[in-house]
Amino acid sequence: MDIFTLQFETIKEMLDWRVSLDIVLIAMVFFFLYQTLRTIGSWKILSGVVLAGIIFVSARFLDLRGIEWIYSNLSQVLVLALIIIFQPELRRFFERAASLRRRGNGFEVEKIASLFSDTAFALAAQYQGAILVLAGNDSVKLKTSEGISLKAEPNFPLLMSIFDPHSPGHDGAVVVEKGMITSFAVRLPLSSSQRLSHEYGTRHHAGMGLSEMTDALVIVISEERGTVTVFKNGEMSIIDNKGELTSQITAHWQTSAFPQFVQIANQKQKRLVTQLAVSFVLAFFFWSTVVLTQSKLQEAFFTVPVEYHSTPKNVALATDVPQEIRLTLIGPMTDLEKLNYSQLRVRVDLSNAVQGKKVILVDESNIRLPRHVRVKDTDPAALELNFVSRIEIEAIVDPQLIGKVPRGYEIASVEVIPKKVNVLVPMDIDVQGNLRLLTTPIYLENVRSEKTIYCNLIAPGFVQPAGNAFPPVEVVLKVRRRS
Repeated sequence: MDIFTLQFETIKEMLDWRVSLDIVLIAMVFFFLYQTLRTIGSWKILSGVVLAGIIFVSARFLDLRGIEWIYSNLSQVLVLALIIIFQPELRRFFERAASLRRRGNGFEVEKIASLFSDTAFALAAQYQGAILVLAGNDSVKLKTSEGISLKAEPNFPLLMSIFDPHSPGHDGAVVVEKGMITSFAVRLPLSSSQRLSHEYGTRHHAGMGLSEMTDALVIVISEERGTVTVFKNGEMSIIDNKGELTSQITAHWQTSAFPQFVQIANQKQKRLVTQLAVSFVLAFFFWSTVVLTQSKLQEAFFTVPVEYHSTPKNVALATDVPQEIRLTLIGPMTDLEKLNYSQLRVRVDLSNAVQGKKVILVDESNIRLPRHVRVKDTDPAALELNFVSRIEIEAIVDPQLIGKVPRGYEIASVEVIPKKVNVLVPMDIDVQGNLRLLTTPIYLENVRSEKTIYCNLIAPGFVQPAGNAFPPVEVVLKVRRRS
C-alpha cells in the first residue's frame, strides 16, 4: 500500500457522522466564547493568541522545525498561562453555558418593571444618583461586595428613601433578584475594558463592569446629567422615556426565564446569522487542521520479538529459527505516539504446520496494530521455517541444588516426585535416552531439617510438554547433623 493511498484511507475513515457532530459542538463553543469575550472586551489578548496559533499551524504545514520545537516544548506552559490570563472569561463562559434550565419568574414582571421605570425617572428628575441591578441567570453575589441584606418587596417610597442623599447607603447599588430587593449599599466592580468614555463617572463604570461580568441589567441614574442609562451585556444605551425603560426591563426578565442559548437566539437575526456562520467556518477550519495534522504520516522503526504458537504435537520447529523481526511502520503521528512498544510483537500461527520446510510471509495479520497504523516493510519479509517430526519420550527430572547446607549438616537424601516426565522432542535430535530436565533453583543455605519444595521445570526450547504444560515437581530434602 503506497503512502498516498494510506493517507487517503486514513482521512476517509475519519469522515463519518461524528464529524458533523464534532464541528457543530466546536462551533457552539466558538459562538458562546465570542458572546462572552464581546462583553468583556479582551480582544487584544485574544487576537495575539489567534496570531500565535496561525503561526504554529503554518509551521506544521511548512515543516518549520524551529517553530515546531518551540511549540512542542512551550505548548503546555502556554496553555496554563492562557487559563490564568482568561480565568474570568472562562469562568463566565462556563457559568453561561451551564444555564440550561428553564426558569419561571414567579412575580408580576410588567408591574414591577413599571415601578422601577417610575422610580428611575423620578430620581433623574431630582438629579439623585442611583444604581439598580436587576439580576438575570448569572449570580451577582461573587462579583459584588456584600452590602446590606434586605428581603423586601420593591415599592416607590422604599426605593426613593434608599437613594436619598442623606441615606448612608445611597452611593451603593440596590440588587433585585426574582422581583425582590435582596440587598442595598452594594459596591460593583469597575469596568476593566476601555469601551466607556472617561467622561462618565464611577456609577457608569461600575454599571458597565457588572454587565460585562454577568447577564444582569444595570440601570444607572446620573446625578450630574439627570439621565437614565441601561447597561446590558457590556452595551450601554441612554433611555429617553419610561415606556422604553419598562420594555427593556420586561424583556430582560422574560428572557432570563430561558436558557442562555435561547436568550442569544432573541438577538437581531442578521447579526446572529453572521456570528453563527463565522463560528461554523472557524470550527470547520479548526477541525480540518486537526484532522490533517493527525493524518500526517510518519515512519517508525521497531525490533520486536517473534512468538510461535499453536504448533501441532506431531511436529516441531527446528532449533534455528528467527527470534526477532525489524518492522517499519507508517501511520499518523498521534497513533504512532500511542503505540505500546512493550506489547508489540509478531505472532506466527503454526496450527497448520506439517513436516518439511515452509515459508510464512510476515504481514499485518501477524501484528496487532492501532487502526490507522500500517506495516510498510519487514526485515526479513518472510520466515523460512523447517518442521521436523517429534516423538514422545521420558525425561529424567534432576533437582537444581544451589549452594551448601549449613555447617554441621549434610544431605541425607533427595527425593524427586515425579522422577520422570513425558515430553515431546524433534525426531532429528539424538538424546540417546538421557534427556534430563532441571527444576527451578533450590537454595540450601538455610535447610536444617526435612523440607518439601515445589518447583517448576526448566526445559530447552526444543522440548515441549506431552500435555498442556509441564507438571509441578515436588522435591523432598532430608538433612541430618554430621556425626
